[in-house]
This record gives sequence, C-alpha cells and structure tokens, in this order.
Amino acid sequence: MNSSRKIELEQFCSENHFKVSDLSLLNLALTHKSFANEQSRKIDHGIHNRHNQRLEFLGDAILGAVVAEHVYQQFETEDEGDLTRKKAQLVCEASLVAVGNRIQLGSVLLLGRGELSTGGSTRDSNIADAMESVVGAIFLSDGFEAAKKLILNLWEPLLEELGGSTGSFYDYKSFLQEYLMRTIRQRPEYDVTGSTGPEHEKTYMVSLSVNERVVSEGSGKNRKAAEQDAAKNYVLEHNIPLH
Repeated sequence: MNSSRKIELEQFCSENHFKVSDLSLLNLALTHKSFANEQSRKIDHGIHNRHNQRLEFLGDAILGAVVAEHVYQQFETEDEGDLTRKKAQLVCEASLVAVGNRIQLGSVLLLGRGELSTGGSTRDSNIADAMESVVGAIFLSDGFEAAKKLILNLWEPLLEELGGSTGSFYDYKSFLQEYLMRTIRQRPEYDVTGSTGPEHEKTYMVSLSVNERVVSEGSGKNRKAAEQDAAKNYVLEHNIPLH
C-alpha cells in the first residue's frame, strides 16, 4: 500500500468517525477480486487470493452476532420468529448497501478496470460485500468491541427505524439521491435548520434542497434520522415510485 492510498484510507476513516489500527486490513477489505486478479497477472505472485472475500465471510458472522444481541436486548417481549425477522432486516443486502452508500464506500473500493467501467463502484453486491469485509477487518485489527461500536454507530438510523411503530426501514435518502442523479443529474442537499428539546433528548430539523431550492423538511433524534425523514417526505409528496 503506497502513501497516497494510506492517506486516502485515513481520510475515509476520519470522515466516518472510526479508526483502524491496521490499515492494511482495511485496504484488503476494500479490494475486489477483479483488482486482485489484475495484479496477479501483472506480477504472478499468487496475489489473486488477496481480496476481500474471506473478510466478508468473517464480517458477516460478526455483524450477525452484534445485531442478534441488539434485537434480543431491545425487544424483550418478542419471540424467536420476530427477532429472526428483525435481524434479517438489518443484515440483508439492502441494509448493507444503505450503510455503505451513506459512508461513500464505493469511492474507496479497489476494482479491476473492467469492473470499474461497468459501474462496479456503485453495484449493490460490491457495496454489500465490502461493508461486511470492513466489519471483519475492524474485528481482526481492533477486536470485537471495536467492531461492535462500528456497527452500532453506522447502523444507528436503521436501528432507530426498526424500533419505531412500523418496524421497517427503507433508505429514502439513498433512493432519492439515485433518483435525482438519474433524472435531473442533481444531488439533494441537506441543512440543519434548528433543534428543540433538552440536550439529552433533542429533536433536529433539516431542510432538503434541490437546485438550491428548499423542497422538503424533516425531523429526527439526530441529523441522519432527520435527513431520512426529509427525503421520505419528498418521495411521498411527489408520489415517486420506489424500486
């Protein structure tokens, strides 16, 4: 790993508020098989095995354990079937992609030229696999508690939504960004407009703008939840069909 890649990964960690003691493990977690295969053909040193699939296997197990413990503790009156459904909802590909897109995981993936040219940096399967791999890398680098902290922090909006009255989650923010980029080539912008309540129980208000015009508002227990609410309100108000 060269110095520029190291700086890129350090910045990625800083922007998403987590640390990895062993950056080489994080780099491996972000290495797609197509990239490793290209490097293997260049130097022929068996590097073809240096991609993220083994870390993905490990991360899947760690994520499942953390989420299982969380739903077990949070939903004391629910039976095994209900807990299983809640766990499945939090570890499914859609949830992994929602988390991965929120932290812009695709921007730091190492992909082969062919994979990159066909949209590999935004492909759901690549994002989901890499997200599990990152969890595995944190576990190997810094232990179970560090991996648990990462999961609970990054999955916070999904966990909050799961505890709501509907018990379901849809990542309206990621959906809306993809929809607007596809239809008008504009990204939505979110701004905190205020907050109410005591420090330990604040409600945040957020405005959603498109083309520098406020088109929706939302509220939530933190900024991320408020942004989700604003995106949801825009999608529902404009009757945009969900895919």
